[in-house]
Amino acid sequence: MGYQFLKFYHSTWMKGHFKLLFIGILGLLLAVFSSACSEKSGKPVPASIPVIVSTVTQKAVPVQIRAIGNVQAYSTVTVKAKVGGELVRVHFTEGQDVRKGDLLFTIDPPPYEAALKQAKANLQRDIAQAKHAREDAQRYESLIQKGVVPQQQYDKFRTDAEETSEISYFSSNIDLTHM
Repeated sequence: MGYQFLKFYHSTWMKGHFKLLFIGILGLLLAVFSSACSEKSGKPVPASIPVIVSTVTQKAVPVQIRAIGNVQAYSTVTVKAKVGGELVRVHFTEGQDVRKGDLLFTIDPPPYEAALKQAKANLQRDIAQAKHAREDAQRYESLIQKGVVPQQQYDKFRTDAEETSEISYFSSNIDLTHM
């Protein structure tokens, strides 16, 4: 039983070199520690900075602030359409000030133009029916005076004339130009 260290020490390569290796490591450690413990004798000299001189002038300089942050609107408004449809054009840019009555969006007009034409056609039909009912009521009024038609038939035509004239009156008062 022997120590492994002693076997290594007694090997042929290490016989004469172990003392030299030990002295070399000890010298290296001594050099490192002695240089680390020494103080610097002088303070470093600051480098000189070149200075440029010019005359003073007065100018308008724009104020710019560059910063990272969040921007939040002072007030916001929710816009709800009274009618549905496809938007064709937007008449404002984001962040632009708008006032009451400003045009904001254009909705695809063909469906609404068709509805406007239909409403105008219905109005013309109602006016024509009212005119026809009034003429029938006048004709039957002369026939009832002659006793040619029964009273019930005359009352029916007179009632129809009154109803259609009321409908045509109300529908003619509707403004169909700004639909």
